[in-house]
Amino acid sequence: LIVYAIMHIAKERKWLAVGIDIACLVMGYCYCEFVDVKLPWGVDAAVVAASFMLLGAVLKNKLMNDNFGQTRGLVVVGVTSLGVNIVFAYLNYTVLGRTVGMWSNNYGNLFYFAGGAVSGIGFIICIARLIHCTAIRDVGTHSIFYYGLHIILVEALAYVMRYVPGLS
Repeated sequence: LIVYAIMHIAKERKWLAVGIDIACLVMGYCYCEFVDVKLPWGVDAAVVAASFMLLGAVLKNKLMNDNFGQTRGLVVVGVTSLGVNIVFAYLNYTVLGRTVGMWSNNYGNLFYFAGGAVSGIGFIICIARLIHCTAIRDVGTHSIFYYGLHIILVEALAYVMRYVPGLS
């Protein structure tokens, strides 16, 4: 709903959408960092997630465009995105000693968190394009489905990690 509201307000004005998007990210981050009271229905996490859904849509439109480049360009962008993602995750953990967890309101450094998230989105889109995965084109059309599936898979993986001997 948050993403729909932003898209409806901004319509064709991309800069307004980007401004609202960045404001959502900063507002959600500051709320979690300084207030640290969980809101009902995960609204605090949803505000942060909405900003990345919008950033992902912008990146998807840019990287999925057939005029973006040949395979070599996608490989360069993909490898660079993966490297940036690993560096930001490493810095977030080593400098602050915090892992990122949206449901526990742990984001670490905002710059590391946002940079890692955007570079991760770019990496996934480049891989999808390189392997000719058409499912990535549906992201945005079926985002609620992917979001719900993601939550189920993360919880299932956490369960396996907790209760299978030797994996914790």
